[in-house]
Amino acid sequence: MLAYLILYAGSAYYFYRSINSSTLNTEKYLSFLGMMLVGAYFIFGLTNYSFGHHLMVLFFAVMMVIFAGMIASLENKTSKDG
Repeated sequence: MLAYLILYAGSAYYFYRSINSSTLNTEKYLSFLGMMLVGAYFIFGLTNYSFGHHLMVLFFAVMMVIFAGMIASLENKTSKDG
């Protein structure tokens, strides 16, 4: 149970921090999508054991990596630009 809460809280914290620290609308949009993904899995997990299905685990992991990678790419691009 604690591992699930840490997984959700850690993911949500990353996207929340990105929303607050960003000035780009694209980065805020991607962060919001990440927060929605975490929130949707949290709510869905209240009614169904979503991580018991391997397809659900794979989708969650891939989407988290895609959103986090795109956000990191935008952060690196803006830090290099000035």
